Amino acid sequence: MDYSNDFGTDDAFNAAAGNGPRTKKRLSSALFAAAKAGDETTILKIVTNSPDAADWTSADDDGKNALMLAAEKGHFQCVLTLARYTSDIDAGSSKGSTALMLAAFNGHAQIVDYLVEDQIADVNLANHQGVTPLMAAAWSGNMKTVTILIDNDADIDAVDAQGMSPILYAAQNGHLDVVQALVDAGADLLHVSTDGMNLIAAAEASENPEMMVLAERLQREYSRMDQTKTAKSGAPTKKKEKASAKKTGDAEASPTKASRKAKTKSKEAAPATEADKPVEEMLDELKANAKKAIENINTPKPPPPPEEDRLSSLAERMKKANFF
Repeated sequence: MDYSNDFGTDDAFNAAAGNGPRTKKRLSSALFAAAKAGDETTILKIVTNSPDAADWTSADDDGKNALMLAAEKGHFQCVLTLARYTSDIDAGSSKGSTALMLAAFNGHAQIVDYLVEDQIADVNLANHQGVTPLMAAAWSGNMKTVTILIDNDADIDAVDAQGMSPILYAAQNGHLDVVQALVDAGADLLHVSTDGMNLIAAAEASENPEMMVLAERLQREYSRMDQTKTAKSGAPTKKKEKASAKKTGDAEASPTKASRKAKTKSKEAAPATEADKPVEEMLDELKANAKKAIENINTPKPPPPPEEDRLSSLAERMKKANFF
């Protein structure tokens, strides 16, 4: 819809400019409507005829300015124009959500790429709930958007006010491909949210068959790591052995030079056990096995819901969570 008729001819439009607050309010209303509808004609008309009369920082009832509205709806050409007249590309809505975050959540990869690459939008700026653009993209599951943000140094282990991280949101919403991308990028697989949700619980909460399989396999890996750590912490040390020998007065318990040599030789000959592995190596194995588990999951995929329905459902859940 073309809202430029609200102002009649160009002469009438020019005459209206500079008439004070009322004109600014009318221009802002037209700007919001045009941004939402993707009406580039009206936006260009305001820019061409009366850029100084328009209030580019004004916001609607949700605190969103025209750039945020256009980014949220995916109107790329409108975003290109509005970005040039927006003084703060990282301005936030009443809930702190930026144009980048709104575009990321709604899967508008072209806009995300433009805001990050050309406008240098802050990829790690969080809203009032601590949600970052990458968390929003991981929640909705748009791989192109996730990839752009990761490639532009988005914090893959950022946490929000609930202690949730991007990989937990991706798993919770059943986005296996996003989980894989975050694993490949080195995301923390052992992170636990404030409410005690780890990657296994998040995967189970998704009720996605593929994520459930991944959860089961990760559970086995976690159990193996726990057993290894327990064995490591419970193994007696030399200091403990000496202290025990001294306390009991058992002379034979104190190792002689010859016995120490024999123990050293035996240790060199024995193969390394799980308990001998450093934590870093175990974590690397966990990540490698997680990748393998993801690659080997071949359960039949149900047909995805229409994109609009899917995003609408996700948006409703985000709204309930008070994220945007």
